[in-house]
Amino acid sequence: MGDLAKEAGVGRQTLYNVFRNKDDVLGALIRAYTEGHHPADGGMGGVPGA
Repeated sequence: MGDLAKEAGVGRQTLYNVFRNKDDVLGALIRAYTEGHHPADGGMGGVPGA
């Protein structure tokens, strides 16, 4: 968590105020990524007949 905090420019305690552990951080990153990418929900972006 120390390396994550350093890269994010915040203190370790700040991370622990939001996330319980590294698994929580990873879960949040995966959710953020997948929520922004929904290929089954219009992934063809207006392609006729798609």
